[in-house]
Amino acid sequence: MRRVRVLPNKYEVPLPSINRLADISIGLKELREQVRAAETRRGARRAADKLALQTYISHKKEIYKRRFFDNTLGSSLLFEARSGTLRTKWWQVK
Repeated sequence: MRRVRVLPNKYEVPLPSINRLADISIGLKELREQVRAAETRRGARRAADKLALQTYISHKKEIYKRRFFDNTLGSSLLFEARSGTLRTKWWQVK
Protein backbone atom coordinates (compact mmCIF):
# COMPACT_ATOMS: atom_id res chain seq x y z
CA MET A 1 0.00 0.00 0.00
CA ARG A 2 2.96 2.31 0.57
CA ARG A 3 3.72 2.44 -3.14
CA VAL A 4 0.18 3.46 -4.00
CA ARG A 5 0.23 6.24 -1.40
CA VAL A 6 3.23 7.77 -3.18
CA LEU A 7 1.40 8.01 -6.52
CA PRO A 8 -0.86 11.01 -5.79
CA ASN A 9 2.14 13.19 -4.97
CA LYS A 10 4.28 11.85 -7.80
CA TYR A 11 1.68 12.11 -10.56
CA GLU A 12 -0.54 14.86 -9.09
CA VAL A 13 -3.75 12.81 -9.14
CA PRO A 14 -6.21 12.25 -6.26
CA LEU A 15 -5.84 8.99 -4.30
CA PRO A 16 -9.48 7.84 -4.75
CA SER A 17 -9.00 7.87 -8.51
CA ILE A 18 -6.23 5.30 -8.15
CA ASN A 19 -8.02 2.98 -5.73
CA ARG A 20 -11.60 3.05 -7.04
CA LEU A 21 -11.70 4.40 -10.56
CA ALA A 22 -15.34 3.40 -11.13
CA ASP A 23 -16.59 5.23 -8.01
CA ILE A 24 -15.53 8.71 -9.07
CA SER A 25 -16.19 11.03 -11.96
CA ILE A 26 -12.71 10.89 -13.53
CA GLY A 27 -12.28 8.29 -16.24
CA LEU A 28 -9.30 6.14 -17.07
CA LYS A 29 -8.47 8.22 -20.14
CA GLU A 30 -8.45 11.46 -18.13
CA LEU A 31 -6.32 9.81 -15.45
CA ARG A 32 -3.78 8.71 -18.07
CA GLU A 33 -3.69 12.23 -19.53
CA GLN A 34 -3.06 13.73 -16.07
CA VAL A 35 -0.24 11.25 -15.43
CA ARG A 36 1.30 11.93 -18.86
CA ALA A 37 1.14 15.70 -18.26
CA ALA A 38 2.75 15.31 -14.83
CA GLU A 39 5.54 13.16 -16.33
CA THR A 40 6.13 15.77 -19.05
CA ARG A 41 6.37 18.60 -16.50
CA ARG A 42 8.73 16.57 -14.29
CA GLY A 43 10.91 15.63 -17.27
CA ALA A 44 11.15 19.26 -18.38
CA ARG A 45 12.18 20.34 -14.87
CA ARG A 46 14.87 17.65 -14.74
CA ALA A 47 16.16 18.48 -18.21
CA ALA A 48 16.27 22.20 -17.42
CA ASP A 49 18.77 21.45 -14.66
CA LYS A 50 21.12 19.71 -17.11
CA LEU A 51 23.21 22.04 -19.24
CA ALA A 52 23.50 19.56 -22.13
CA LEU A 53 19.70 19.25 -22.47
CA GLN A 54 18.71 22.93 -22.36
CA THR A 55 18.87 23.38 -26.14
CA TYR A 56 17.07 20.10 -26.65
CA ILE A 57 14.10 20.98 -24.43
CA SER A 58 13.78 24.45 -25.94
CA HIS A 59 12.65 22.80 -29.21
CA LYS A 60 10.99 19.59 -28.05
CA LYS A 61 8.11 20.20 -25.64
CA GLU A 62 6.64 16.68 -25.37
CA ILE A 63 8.14 13.28 -24.71
CA TYR A 64 7.55 11.08 -27.73
CA LYS A 65 9.42 8.82 -30.12
CA ARG A 66 10.51 10.33 -33.41
CA ARG A 67 10.29 8.35 -36.65
CA PHE A 68 13.81 9.49 -37.55
CA PHE A 69 15.39 6.93 -35.25
CA ASP A 70 15.35 3.14 -35.34
CA ASN A 71 12.25 2.23 -33.30
CA THR A 72 13.05 -1.37 -32.48
CA LEU A 73 12.24 -2.64 -29.00
CA GLY A 74 15.86 -2.28 -27.87
CA SER A 75 16.26 1.28 -29.09
CA SER A 76 12.87 2.23 -27.62
CA LEU A 77 13.91 0.90 -24.21
CA LEU A 78 17.23 2.73 -24.47
CA PHE A 79 15.41 5.97 -25.38
CA GLU A 80 13.06 5.64 -22.40
CA ALA A 81 15.95 4.83 -20.05
CA ARG A 82 18.01 7.82 -21.21
CA SER A 83 15.07 10.22 -21.06
CA GLY A 84 14.09 9.03 -17.57
CA THR A 85 10.65 7.74 -18.59
CA LEU A 86 11.30 3.99 -18.42
CA ARG A 87 8.67 2.41 -16.20
CA THR A 88 10.39 -0.24 -14.14
CA LYS A 89 7.94 -0.61 -11.24
CA TRP A 90 4.53 -2.25 -11.14
CA TRP A 91 2.06 -0.30 -9.01
CA GLN A 92 -0.74 -2.24 -7.38
CA VAL A 93 -3.18 -1.91 -4.53
CA LYS A 94 -2.80 -4.61 -1.92
